[in-house]
Amino acid sequence: MVAEVKTLRVGDPLDPTTDVGTLIDEAAAKRVEQWVAEAIASRQGWCRSELLRTKGDVVLGLAASGARHDADALYGEALAIAREQGVLSLELRVAISLARLRAVEGRGDEGRALLRSVYDRFSEG
Repeated sequence: MVAEVKTLRVGDPLDPTTDVGTLIDEAAAKRVEQWVAEAIASRQGWCRSELLRTKGDVVLGLAASGARHDADALYGEALAIAREQGVLSLELRVAISLARLRAVEGRGDEGRALLRSVYDRFSEG
């Protein structure tokens, strides 16, 4: 059994060659959706970017039809909010998620360019 487990490919749940993906279910998706709704309703805008990014990750983890498109839209909104708020650390977190998606889509160069554009604006750490 150990030998068989070692042959399993861990990775993106949307990649057909992946044997073991993320462990995200409908309950997790609903919980994140609730958090986003609560943040909007209570005007907790400071965390909206991160919640949308997390929701994008959950959408991808569910691997439903259209997941990449939906996650891309969520990441785009999260990136715009982080930029509008001027929170570089949140922008980097979104850029990392978006770069992962671009890599899966075969657009790794685009993802790396986005990461570089954000990373290069850090002056410390």
